[in-house]
Amino acid sequence: MSENFLLLMVFLSQIFLISTYLPHKLIKRINSVLREHPQADYPKLYPVPLNVIENNLRLFQRMNVVVLGAGLAIVMRCPVQRKCCTGIVNR
Repeated sequence: MSENFLLLMVFLSQIFLISTYLPHKLIKRINSVLREHPQADYPKLYPVPLNVIENNLRLFQRMNVVVLGAGLAIVMRCPVQRKCCTGIVNR
């Protein structure tokens, strides 16, 4: 395996982990808390209205998709030019 391929795999795994896996786990946990602890029973758990929390969760999901796209675009552009990956590995 070449060093460029290993570097590419490390970058792709980091992008996947940070932009897809961790946000998915966080959103899943927040949704389970919202489902298991309703606002009527736990009013102090909801400092803002429920619709604001849901809107922020949707915004968080969309922003992570944007970050994923930007990260993939940067990584996929790198091997095409061959300059940036070779410069990093050969230093």
